[in-house]
Amino acid sequence: MRQNLPEMKTLRKSVGVGVQSRRRLQDIADALIASGHTSLDGQAKALGIHRSTAWTIIKARHKLGRLSSKTTSRILTNPKTPPAVRAVIEKYLAEDSVILGAAQNRDTAF
Repeated sequence: MRQNLPEMKTLRKSVGVGVQSRRRLQDIADALIASGHTSLDGQAKALGIHRSTAWTIIKARHKLGRLSSKTTSRILTNPKTPPAVRAVIEKYLAEDSVILGAAQNRDTAF
């Protein structure tokens, strides 16, 4: 019996999104290290998040494959967040809003 498998085009898209998300998380980790925050505790304090959340960002293994809005809000409202990290997060959010807007436009078009 043949199983219904996703089309290769769809599969490639989902794999590409995973790679892109990991790259974004890696950009945050790189900005933290460039700002002098090399220890996990220091990175968590710099981001204003829990140590375990910082670890998933640094290791680019976030279970959602992306940061939640709650996490990004915590990072941006934290006064200790380094400017380089803040810039990466703001770029990340701007890209997401463009993608979300394009998806909403596509869904409303007939």
